[in-house]
Amino acid sequence: MTPHTFFCNKSFDLQVTFDQQFHTSVEIFSLKQVHSTNIVIIDEQSQVESIKQLEADSMLSNQKNICLAIKTADCLPILMFHPKGIIGAVHAGRRGTEAKIIAKVLVKAEEEFGVKGADFLFWFGPAICGKCYQIDKDQNIYFDLIKENLHQITSVTNQQPQVTISPICTLEDDTHHSYRRVGHAGDSNWSGICLS
Repeated sequence: MTPHTFFCNKSFDLQVTFDQQFHTSVEIFSLKQVHSTNIVIIDEQSQVESIKQLEADSMLSNQKNICLAIKTADCLPILMFHPKGIIGAVHAGRRGTEAKIIAKVLVKAEEEFGVKGADFLFWFGPAICGKCYQIDKDQNIYFDLIKENLHQITSVTNQQPQVTISPICTLEDDTHHSYRRVGHAGDSNWSGICLS
């Protein structure tokens, strides 16, 4: 089983882009993201349009020929793959990170599929970096999404994760959409993973 991942920095037709890049037709699942820790399991009964209406910020699946896609505009997109054929996509913003979304996803993966978090491969996509993400100007406090999520994975697995981290800061790199740079007028970056 081979996972395919992508990180896109502009508005595009997900289905067309995915078909062109991977030369295969897949169903693309996305969520109504609300900065929660809600987790959706995508199975053979799941319907794309129904899932789109669910308020959640992460998905797990053991199905082939589907794509799990999330959108971000400074928040951290996390994609994950387990060799037993489990894929996941997580939208980890500050609220979700503080509520330990990635730790909860790993626990859920073990409950649903019987797999250990230590065996997952992770991809951290483009996000605002720790030196740019100021959350309290008066007290000069910054928040590091990458560091915090790495810490949570380590706390669950008791080992350093197998992770590939994008060097791109969405605030500094104007080829990527950034909420902090342009506000609500901006668009979103898309990230996704599928299994074939």
